[in-house]
Amino acid sequence: MAATLIGVLAGSLLTSRADRMHWSRDKQIEACAAIVAESTRIQLALRRAWRHGDAVDWVPWNVALGTIWLVGSPAVVTAAATMDQVFGPGLLGPPRPVHPADRHQRSNLE
Repeated sequence: MAATLIGVLAGSLLTSRADRMHWSRDKQIEACAAIVAESTRIQLALRRAWRHGDAVDWVPWNVALGTIWLVGSPAVVTAAATMDQVFGPGLLGPPRPVHPADRHQRSNLE
């Protein structure tokens, strides 16, 4: 009888652990997909901002970035932070003629 209860308890713990691992992996995959989608959207928005002066909506990017920071592995978080730095200061502002220094920053986006 005790062996049966121990077996049931062990099975329950293993199932619970497996479920948590599956949930965590699913959330990491969703977060990575969101980062890829949002980075593409931001790149296109930045190009529109450079060409036409359109405003860039950073909220969806920040949400995707925050999600990665919460559920991502350290390597994925580091990669997302690098992407965020590429999108960072100096990329926005009023439209202006292309300056050689801007070409380097823009090539980082590509």
